[in-house]
Amino acid sequence: MASVGGRKPFLTWAAALLLFLVLASPALASPAPAKDCLAGGQQALNQRDFKQAAKLFAACAQAQPRQASAHFWLGMAHFLAHEPQKAVPAFSRCLELDPGHVQATAMLGKLYSFDREKLKQAHELLSKALAQRPDLEDARFDLARVLALQGQYDRSFQEFNHLFQGELRFALYHTELGKILLALGLKPQARQEFERALKLQPDFEPAQRQLKELDQPAAAAPAAPPAAPAK
Repeated sequence: MASVGGRKPFLTWAAALLLFLVLASPALASPAPAKDCLAGGQQALNQRDFKQAAKLFAACAQAQPRQASAHFWLGMAHFLAHEPQKAVPAFSRCLELDPGHVQATAMLGKLYSFDREKLKQAHELLSKALAQRPDLEDARFDLARVLALQGQYDRSFQEFNHLFQGELRFALYHTELGKILLALGLKPQARQEFERALKLQPDFEPAQRQLKELDQPAAAAPAAPPAAPAK
C-alpha cells in the first residue's frame, strides 16, 4: 500500500507557513512580564535562525520555569530546527503549566502523528485542539492524516472536504489526499488531487513525483520459465 502518512514532516515551506500562522495568531500574545524574555528568541525565529532561537527560549524557560509561553516557543524553535525529540518535552511542559494552550496541544498532536505507536494520542490531542479552535487548518490536516493511518478513511475524507471548502487550498493538502486515494486504488481521483496541487504550486515536487509514477506503464510480468523437458 502506498504511504499515506507523509514521512517528511518538516518541509521547508510548510514550516515557514506554520511559523507565519503561529506568529500572526493573537491568541499567542505573551503576558507583559514575559515579553522581554521572549523578544530575542522571536526575533531569531523571524530571521529563521532556529538554533539561536532555541538557545534564547531555553534561557527564558530556565529564568521563568512556570511561564508556559516560554516552553511553547522553545518547542516551536526545536520543531523548526528539525529537532522533534526536543520539541516534544517542551510542548508537554507547556501543557502541564497551561492545559488549555491550544497551539501546544495541536503541535504535540502533530509530532505524535508521525509515530505510529502514538496515533491514538495524536488523534485525541488534535481533536481537542480543533474543539477549541475549529479554524486551525494545520491541525485539521494532521487529523485527516491520522484518521487515514488509522484506517478511518470516510472520516479522513470529511476532514479534507472541510479544508477544501471554498477556493482551493494548499498544495500539500491535495497531495496527501491524493496519496490516500491512491492507496485505496482510486487512481483517477488521486490524479485529480495531484493536478490540483500543481495548479496551486506548479513546482511542488511531491505532486510532480506522484503524477510521474502514475504515468509510468505498469511493469510487464516476468515470462514464465520454460517447462522442463519430458523424460
